[in-house]
Amino acid sequence: MGLFQNFTIKDGDAISVPASPSYIKNLSAASASVNVWPSPTGQVLASPGASSIMGGIRPYETRIQTQASTTYSTTNSNGIGTGMTITTTIVDRKIATAAISGGTNYAPGNIVNITLANNTEVGAIWGSLQDFTETSPGISGSFTLSGLNSFGPTGGSGSTLGVVFNVASVGGVLTIQNFAIANGGTGYVVGDVLYFNEWSQNFYWTLSEADIQSITSSQVQFELQESNFTAEDISVINVLQAGEISTMRASKFTTNQVSDTAFLTMVNK
Repeated sequence: MGLFQNFTIKDGDAISVPASPSYIKNLSAASASVNVWPSPTGQVLASPGASSIMGGIRPYETRIQTQASTTYSTTNSNGIGTGMTITTTIVDRKIATAAISGGTNYAPGNIVNITLANNTEVGAIWGSLQDFTETSPGISGSFTLSGLNSFGPTGGSGSTLGVVFNVASVGGVLTIQNFAIANGGTGYVVGDVLYFNEWSQNFYWTLSEADIQSITSSQVQFELQESNFTAEDISVINVLQAGEISTMRASKFTTNQVSDTAFLTMVNK
């Protein structure tokens, strides 16, 4: 059978955690109630509590630069839960806060989706001048060696674009380095020509489709964690007769018995 552990516990004791998910055998001479957290998790449906879900965020990309606290309905990638909402804030294209609220019939491991609305920054700059040289496509004019500086180009249909970069010699070729967008701006369109004439730079950047934010939404996925539920929500009460073994492995368990009761945990029956 392998990996046996004995536990003698009563109601009010700390949660018992076997070294490995295990079946539970009642060693007492009478029936005993146990509260079991099934393993693997995700086998018990429950209503998640209001909590942060930042720990469950999956890799994502959003072109939305900033968004105040906004509440979204969710859809499911798996599971059958309904009614959950997620409230997010976005800072510098990253989700800064995300909290769930409401919903029933969810379980740890369920994946839910939100679709971020973006009605404010279409036409922002998304492209990069990183590693561009005077001969790169879309560039005309001349570069000058310079340290890291902030630039606010003129021209084009949009406004408020702000970028940071320096010009260095790479293999004898003047090249833009450390490019970062400080403010993506709004209202730019394909074909706009932006003129850089600061800090001794004197060149034009003609915007292509790849340089312009054109999406109006982006999807983000979250995986529900055990921490999004109360401990009692994702456990199951079993009544084990004397000598009976639970039908499921447990990652942890407690008992409701008022006096000390003996249990044996085993990885295999």
